Amino acid sequence: GGRDNYFSIMMATTTDKQHRNLLEEESLETSHGTGLRRTFLLYVIAYVLISHVAVSAHTQVVRKFGGVAAVFVGTARKGMTLLLSFVLFPKESNWKYAAGAALVLGGLTVASLEKQRNRKRDSTVVADGSKL
Repeated sequence: GGRDNYFSIMMATTTDKQHRNLLEEESLETSHGTGLRRTFLLYVIAYVLISHVAVSAHTQVVRKFGGVAAVFVGTARKGMTLLLSFVLFPKESNWKYAAGAALVLGGLTVASLEKQRNRKRDSTVVADGSKL
């Protein structure tokens, strides 16, 4: 799940130079090295807190509204991320971006719903042990 990947994702997003400096913190005595470690620690703390809020919110959606609603909320979040990328990093827009986004988000929705349907079907077992 999402909680297993907090630190692996954070470490994967650092550059090699930053990663090397963080691992060699004993040999760094400059204020720049200390500032880098402090900044990285703040990023880790912020990432963990934001991730905890996101996972908690997703869990509440599943509990209150069910898995299908959670799939749609997750897909809508991905759509908003795409939309924000165009707002924050303007680029020349054309119909191909919209078509591509619709295909990707549609595919994610279908895949998620199919996965959930398969889980429900696999968990439905009759008394003699055979699946329905």
